[in-house]
Amino acid sequence: MSFVRRLAAPLGAARLPASLWVASVLAASLLALHGATAAVHTAAAHAAEPDPVTTIASARRAIEEANSGWLPAMERGDAAEIAAAYASDGVLITSKGTAIRGRPAIEALYRAEISQSGQVIGGGLRQEGVTVSVGLIYEWGHGWLIFRRKDGSKRVSSGPYLTVWRRGPDGAWAIIRNLVL
Repeated sequence: MSFVRRLAAPLGAARLPASLWVASVLAASLLALHGATAAVHTAAAHAAEPDPVTTIASARRAIEEANSGWLPAMERGDAAEIAAAYASDGVLITSKGTAIRGRPAIEALYRAEISQSGQVIGGGLRQEGVTVSVGLIYEWGHGWLIFRRKDGSKRVSSGPYLTVWRRGPDGAWAIIRNLVL
């Protein structure tokens, strides 16, 4: 059973329409990620954090640069640029439920995916929402890629995503968790 199915099983995913199943998985994922990441913050840090609007504004440039640069980097096959948006301890959870830990491993995964799947010839990201909790930014939406295989045929890969951003000690925002469904 895939990671996503195991995650959604308690929600009765087998009986839900596809759109509700995806929403259930995203909600369960958000709760799980929030619980895991919130534990590392102290009550004092939570009380001193700025308002959500200020927090989101401080990260807007990093998020927009990562999102707008993702497709061009995929088309160029530039795995290093894609991985640069991640914190050094960031985790990418693939649609198959595999957790890839650390920027070098994430870069290697993207390099292998690009090599195996064929040339990326199109795609995009549609951000559907952003919120703040305990100083972390949670972003979600839908992404898709169009690959040209070596035989000339095309393949589309698409699905929802959930990304968690954290401000580092240097003040820069980076991805600490990225769940691709």
